[in-house]
Amino acid sequence: MSGRLFSTGTVSVTNGSKIVTLAGATVAEFNMRDGDDLQVLGLGSRIAIAQLLPDTNQFELLHNFDGATGAALAYTIYRNPAGWGSQELLASQVADNVRLLSDGIPIAQDDLDAIAQAREETEDLALQASGSAGTATSQAGIATTKAGEAVTVLDEVETLRDDVAARAALITSTSPGSVVGAATGAEMIAGAINDKVATPVNTKVALEARFGPTGTQIGASEVRYLSGHKVIGGFLDNNGRMPLAITEEGLILGKLGVAIGVANGLSFNRDPVTGLYEISLGTEANMLPVGGNGDTFDTRSPRYFDSKEVLWALEASNGRCPIVVTIDGQVYLAKSNVQANTDAIEAELAVLTERFEAIVPTAEIACYGDSLTAGSYPSRLATVLDRSVYNRGIGGQTAKQIASRQGGWVRLLTVENDEIIEGSNPVTAFEGVAISAGTRSSDPLSTASNNTVYTLRGTLAGVPGVLSRGASGGPPSTVETYVFAPDAGQVLPVRCPPQAAFIVDPEGDDRRVNIFWPGRNDTWADTNIQLSVDWMVSRLATGEKRFVIMSVLNGEYATEDVGGARYNQIIAINTAVQSKYPANYLDIRRYLIDHGLATLGITPTAQDLLDVERDIVPVSLRVDGIHLTGDALQLVAEQLADFIIAKGW
Repeated sequence: MSGRLFSTGTVSVTNGSKIVTLAGATVAEFNMRDGDDLQVLGLGSRIAIAQLLPDTNQFELLHNFDGATGAALAYTIYRNPAGWGSQELLASQVADNVRLLSDGIPIAQDDLDAIAQAREETEDLALQASGSAGTATSQAGIATTKAGEAVTVLDEVETLRDDVAARAALITSTSPGSVVGAATGAEMIAGAINDKVATPVNTKVALEARFGPTGTQIGASEVRYLSGHKVIGGFLDNNGRMPLAITEEGLILGKLGVAIGVANGLSFNRDPVTGLYEISLGTEANMLPVGGNGDTFDTRSPRYFDSKEVLWALEASNGRCPIVVTIDGQVYLAKSNVQANTDAIEAELAVLTERFEAIVPTAEIACYGDSLTAGSYPSRLATVLDRSVYNRGIGGQTAKQIASRQGGWVRLLTVENDEIIEGSNPVTAFEGVAISAGTRSSDPLSTASNNTVYTLRGTLAGVPGVLSRGASGGPPSTVETYVFAPDAGQVLPVRCPPQAAFIVDPEGDDRRVNIFWPGRNDTWADTNIQLSVDWMVSRLATGEKRFVIMSVLNGEYATEDVGGARYNQIIAINTAVQSKYPANYLDIRRYLIDHGLATLGITPTAQDLLDVERDIVPVSLRVDGIHLTGDALQLVAEQLADFIIAKGW
């Protein structure tokens, strides 16, 4: 979870400016640093801090502030390892460390090219991530595409890292079936690791330096065949023959010069299918002499490296192998003077990779809403997608209450005696307004539908704990109470000034896919629904924000059918939300009206046809004026599943 710093002070901001001025607090007081994120409560996007200014009560943002100009505004500072500023630094570090790996170990040119490409794509993603949330509308489509690319780049980095680690190991052949061990530079065959090969030209130079002239190099553009196999590379000798050739099947064919003793024996057996010759050496079948003292490499017993069977290896006099070829065609080289440096880079790369993965949300889902969510669609969605889905619905709540529970709208609490003690601390007001049954339209856990005890984890005045709501009478309840209970082990008492910020603990929801379905219990003439959605989106902590907003339903109530005053307000709210978040908007209202009956195979009744004409959800899909049947909720779950799968989430 992101670290957060809070103050009873305020800030002054100007639309289009990067400069932020603190009042009642200083930068040094809260130990701010480059890469932290600023969120002005209720205004603008969450933006990274670019640098601290010499004047200790000012700092500069990475991008211009996109909210309205204002002074004496409440704010929150987020210490987020995946914040915009730290993401750019992270992408650069990943690229630099991948470059260190490629420079330190001799690997194939194709791998080097792949690393370079991965670096470029990572830097492109960092530039995409560095854009302010204010430009999210125009960049939504690009961000969705880049999310998939981020996963691909990360996979490439992981694959290359594994390949480098494998190349940097050795095998031992002291006994049949033994696992590969690591050799030091002194144990390797002299000069073997120094032939650093990156291109075909360098290959030829290295071979000639070791074994003498190799002749004219053959390119893939020259069509040649050897023993019925097409040759894609190799060399010609002075007689126009090929002493060394590589075929398109990956075979390496070449002449073999052997000096053998009288007692060894020599035989050739030609394979009638491949045309290749099998060579037998020595007086004992399948035993190949490799040293003057008669030491042998037993080809009858399989050897393994990195859990792969070894086809061929070059064995040093100490029984270790600096060069290994495995059954899947991989070639592994021993490392020498880069041993210690590589281990350090590997450890650092593992840490950076873990942080990089935090940019992309998890596959789990959190559903926020009112009674339409508190019903059964989240559990049905979990079954359809076969993944974890969390139901965060409370019946009867407005959009602002839902945003309060999600953490997008930071609430200001006043507790009894302005201090937090052990046990229960009665909350007397929200934003300075005393708690009563009549204020349930804004209090975070209140509802007119029941007297259930609801709880919400969070931090108040720096003290972690649980906020609880209790009610009695009714419903609707006639008495309502809130208390804050600090977690055990806190140093108490702690002063809690009036209207202290209560920061909701998202408990992982800020890194999940979020589904928002607010608005059914609001007064649609105001802008609370749009504002609440904005708050909830800004609360998501990952670089790529994955969320779905569903349209507000109109029901069988006065003036909610087509042309009515409340109908027009609902349509206006839906249009505004869709316009701001077109790539994240699911018009479930339109789907249920136009396709719900046909999808479920229901023959429309006369009332159904009238409802469709009035542009409300047909009565056969409802249990009352607004709430949906189980079959209709199943349709909602299936439409959400299709939307999420299409996004690649």
